[in-house]
Parts: sequence; C-alpha cells; structure tokens
Amino acid sequence: TEVKSGRTDPFVKGVLSVDPKAKDLGCLDASKGADAAKQIALDLVTQHPEVNLIYSEASNLTVGTMAGLTQAGRGKMKDGKPLTEIVASVDFDEVEMKSVYDPNSSLKLSMGLPPIETARGRIDLIMDIKNGKTAKTTQPAKEFFYKAYNISFWTMPRADAVKWLNAQFGTNVK
Repeated sequence: TEVKSGRTDPFVKGVLSVDPKAKDLGCLDASKGADAAKQIALDLVTQHPEVNLIYSEASNLTVGTMAGLTQAGRGKMKDGKPLTEIVASVDFDEVEMKSVYDPNSSLKLSMGLPPIETARGRIDLIMDIKNGKTAKTTQPAKEFFYKAYNISFWTMPRADAVKWLNAQFGTNVK
C-alpha cells in the first residue's frame, strides 16, 4: 500500500543505510487502531527488550504505541536523551506535538504531512488526469507523493513547529 511504500519502507531503508546490521522486525499490522497499536508495542518490547527504535505509521496509532510503551515502563527520555528508545511517527498533529517537544517522551520525530500542500497536489493531479497529462490508471500503479516536513525535537524549534501546525491545520496552539 501507499502507506507502507511511501512511509515505512523509506524509513527502514534510511535506518539500514546508517546501520546495515539493524534488525528489521517488520511492519506489524495495527490497522484496527490505537488499541491494537498499544498491544503490539507492549508485546514488541516484552519479546524484544533490545528494541531501541520504533516507527509508527500514523498519529492515531502513535497514541496507542506510546500507551503500550508507557505500560511497559518505557517511552522515556531525560532532557531529550533516550533512556529506552526513540519513536518516530507520521502526520504530526496537536497530540504528537505535546510528546515530540516533551523532553522526557521518547516520541521525538514526526513526518509532518501538510494537508494544504497535499490538497493542492491532489487537485493538480486531478486536473492533469482531466487534461490528459497523466493516465487515469497504470499497471503497475503509479504512486504520487507530496512534500513532507521533518518535525524533530532536535532540529526544529518548537516555535517553528507551532507555526507550521497552526498554518496547516488552522489550530491555535501556543
């Protein structure tokens, strides 16, 4: 799916490019939501206590992932330094913002998907299809990806993340 090929696979590829010996435990199915993600995270760190990097495919699942880690006594940092693991997510919303910029939470990165730019890209794609510039269907299917932002505790000041979040989602985060 586009989520796996556009999010998870590139993340794994990036990790392995830095540490070719890193063990990929696979993409675990949390499609049933936050409760499933919580149980998966709990089982994962119980069966593999050596896990030190977790990738969550979407903000709604990250809530469960972090709850599972907390229940297992994990998900901790001290002043932005990992005590247990680093968690990376996708979407970046108000809920993730609180954890990403909490120096004691292990959620420290999120691929911010901008709804405004994504919507514009999709409208452009629809018009390209209408105008014959892009085929309606292709075999194999062609995926289209739009800009994403690296929201990071370590590299993006909180004020910049607040500005981005408010502009993209119409929120009033302070």
